Amino acid sequence: MEFSFETQGAGTYLVYRLGEDGALDSPGFGMLTNNRIRGVAPVLFTQRDGNKYLKYNVSAKVPLGKLLTGTVTKKRLLGALASIAEAILEAEEYMLDASMFALERDYIFADVTTCEAALICLPVIAEESRAPDMREFFKDIVFGARYDASENGDYVAKIISFLNGEGAFSLGDFAALARRLAEGVPEDGPESARRAAAQELPREAPPERERTRAAEPFPRIAPPPAPTEPPAPPAPEVPPEREYSPPPAFPAPPPRAPENAAAAERPDAPEGGGREISLLGLMMHYSKENKEAYAARRARKKAAAEAPGRAVPAKRAAACDPREGFAVPGAAAPPRPAARRESPEGRAPAAMPERAAPESGARVSASAYPPAPERAAPEGRAGNFGETVVLNSAAGGVTMSLSDGGGEDAPHLIRSRNNERIKLSKPVFRIGKERSFADYFISDNTAVSRGHAEFTSRGGEYFVSDMNSTNHTYVNDEMLAGGTAARIRHGDKIRLADEEFEFRLY
Repeated sequence: MEFSFETQGAGTYLVYRLGEDGALDSPGFGMLTNNRIRGVAPVLFTQRDGNKYLKYNVSAKVPLGKLLTGTVTKKRLLGALASIAEAILEAEEYMLDASMFALERDYIFADVTTCEAALICLPVIAEESRAPDMREFFKDIVFGARYDASENGDYVAKIISFLNGEGAFSLGDFAALARRLAEGVPEDGPESARRAAAQELPREAPPERERTRAAEPFPRIAPPPAPTEPPAPPAPEVPPEREYSPPPAFPAPPPRAPENAAAAERPDAPEGGGREISLLGLMMHYSKENKEAYAARRARKKAAAEAPGRAVPAKRAAACDPREGFAVPGAAAPPRPAARRESPEGRAPAAMPERAAPESGARVSASAYPPAPERAAPEGRAGNFGETVVLNSAAGGVTMSLSDGGGEDAPHLIRSRNNERIKLSKPVFRIGKERSFADYFISDNTAVSRGHAEFTSRGGEYFVSDMNSTNHTYVNDEMLAGGTAARIRHGDKIRLADEEFEFRLY
C-alpha cells in the first residue's frame, strides 16, 4: 500500500495514493463522506498533478503497533479489541465490507487515553477482494502482546478460549465479550441476560378461546360516586377551672444554740448567742426573721474579714504560695533551688545552671534558649532527594522515580523550563501528557499532546519521531514529518510544541 504522512497546520494526515489502475468506489466513498461512522477515520479526496489521493485525519492518534508496544494493560488491550470489532460491525450497517479496511498495525490508529480505534477504510475497486480472517487477525494481536504481571490475567484466558473455540467466528459475540471484560460486567450481567432473551424460542400462540376473549372490548366501568362532605367533628369539651389554694406556710424553726463553745467564740458569731442561718436554710424556710438573721450573718463575716491583724489559715496560705507551682499574676517568680546531680568518684555535685524566667508580659528572646545541636546525616545518604524524574515502571500505569537509572553518563534530555534531567533509560522512551502511556509525562503544558514524541535507540544511535501530535515535534527548529524518525546528536535542540529540550549523550 502506498501510504505517506502529510502535515497541514495543526493536523496530521495519512495519505493514500491511488494507482493508475485504481478506481474509486463511488457508493462506498459516498457512505464515508456523508456519514460519521464511529471508529472509522474521516476521509477527504484530492487530486493533484493527475494523481488521486485519499487523506485521513489521524491527528493526536498513534498506530496500534505503538499503543501495544511494551507492557500492555487490561484497559489498553480490551479497549482496542472491542473498539476495532465494534467499528467493523457498525461499518457493515453502511454496506462497508471488512475487506475494505487496512487491517495492519501501522495503519490502525487509536487514542492513547480512551483506546478508541480509528480504522482506515479504502473505498477502492480492487481486482481481488478477499474478506480477511478476523479470528487470525485478533489472535495475532493477543498472542503478540506482553501483559502486565501485576494484573489478574483471567481476561486473557477468556479471550484466548473464545478465539480457539470451535465453529464459526462471530464478530458480534467477540465484541460483546471484549467490552464486557473491559467494563468488568459479570457473566450474569445485563448483557448476558439480553443475549439469553434474544436466543429464547418464540412463545406458542394462545388458544382460540383466549384470543377471542382478548379481542373483546373492555367493559365500561362506572365512575365511583362523588365523596360526600364528612360531618363536622364535635367541639372539644373544656374541663372546668380548678380553684387555686396557696400552699400552707411552714412555721419558722426555733433558734439553735451553738454546738460547742468554740462556735460561739468565732469573730463572725452573733453577739449574745443569737440565731444563725445559712443561705440554704433561708431558701428552704424563707421568712422575714430568717432573712434578717442571714443579712446580719453576712455583715458580721464581712466586718471580721476586714479587721486588721487577722491571721490567714494555714491551708489558704499554702494554696496561695507561688512556690507550689502556681504563678501569681504581676508577681515575679521566686528562684528555684538548683538541681543537683550525682557526681561520680565522690566529687562534689555540680549545680545545674538556672535559666532566668521571663518577666510577665515580656517577649522571650531566642538567645535565651540555645538551639538543639544539629544531627549529622547518616553515612551514604544525601541531605536532599536529588534529581527526580517521574517515569512509568515496567508494570505500566504506575509512576516511580528513576533518578539513579543509567548512571550519570547515560543519554538524557535537559528540560529548558526547569533544568530537569530526564534520563532515556529505555530502548523506547515516550514523552506526552497521558500518564498511563508516556514514560515521562508533562502535566503542566496543555500544548503537548497525550502521546507526543518517541525516542528510540538502535546500534548506539538515538532517534526521535513524532506520534502524530497536534503541535508537532521539531529538531533544531525543523519540523518532523509524521511517521518518520530523525537522528539526534549531542547538543541538538528538540522542541515538543513549545516545550524545549536539549539532548546530551554525557
